[in-house]
Amino acid sequence: MPNQPIIVEAKQPWSRLVKKGQVLVIKDTHGQQAFDFLCYDAENTSDPYSAINTVKVQGNVYVGKGTVLYADSGKPLLSVIEDTFDKHGTIYGCCSNPNNNLVTMWKQPCLVIRTLTENFRRMAWMSPQLFQT
Repeated sequence: MPNQPIIVEAKQPWSRLVKKGQVLVIKDTHGQQAFDFLCYDAENTSDPYSAINTVKVQGNVYVGKGTVLYADSGKPLLSVIEDTFDKHGTIYGCCSNPNNNLVTMWKQPCLVIRTLTENFRRMAWMSPQLFQT
C-alpha cells in the first residue's frame, strides 16, 4: 500500500499504528507551527515514549536525525531518519495549560490552544481500541 499524505488541520488530533518499516513524516506546512507527539509500544500501550530514557541513551537533550526514541522500558520505539529543522526539544513536555502557564507566566488558561491532553482525551473517546491495555 503506497504512502498517501494525510494533512491534519491545526489543533486537531491524529492517531495511527505505525508498523516497523513504515515511515511517518511530520511536516510544518504553514511555517512556525509546533506539534505534540506521543508514541507507545504497539504491543504494550502502557509503555510510552520516555524523553528521560531517550536523553540518557543519546546523551543529548534534542531530538534530530539519527535519534532513537525509547520507551519507559528502554525498548527502542522509533528512529528519526531525516530532519530539516535540526533541534527538537522534548524536556519541556507536551503542550498543556499548566505547562504553558509556567513558560509564559500567563495567569489565565490559553483558551485558543487545544492542548495535547485535550486531543488525547478526544482520540481515546473516538478510537477506544487504540487506548485499551
